Amino acid sequence: TLFRSAAIKSKTAQLRQEEEAKQQAVEITRMRLDSFEEQRLQKAQDAIAVKNTIWVQKSSEEAHQRNLDHEERKKRSEEARIRNEHYLRVKHLRDLEHLQAAEDRLKVVVQIREAESNARRQAHDHKAANVKAMAQRVEHQQEELRKRRLEHYEEAVLIG
Repeated sequence: TLFRSAAIKSKTAQLRQEEEAKQQAVEITRMRLDSFEEQRLQKAQDAIAVKNTIWVQKSSEEAHQRNLDHEERKKRSEEARIRNEHYLRVKHLRDLEHLQAAEDRLKVVVQIREAESNARRQAHDHKAANVKAMAQRVEHQQEELRKRRLEHYEEAVLIG
């Protein structure tokens, strides 16, 4: 029985060692799995961090581009406003010139009619010499009007 008892103890010790070896193998496997899971988790977190960094950079670049586009539109709008104001100023000056020319023509027509009326009266009164003098005055006045119109035009050009 002593031999049997020693064999049982030996077998028990062997089984205990095998069980401990299995436990160690399970523990090593578990540590490897934990390490593998940690590595996988770290890789996933790194990938997410890279994607977030790329997204933030892309969003920043898009915002910067939107700001540049906004500034460009603002600049073009200001240039268009300036061109429009210049066009309106030039148009206003042309309108003034046309009005002044029309006014000058009307004055000339009125003066010519007055001169013709006066000439008829004077011709009727047999004063031909006075008619000739009146025609010269009209021509002189027309010349003066032309000079004034030229001065107005030069002033308008200088203003513009």
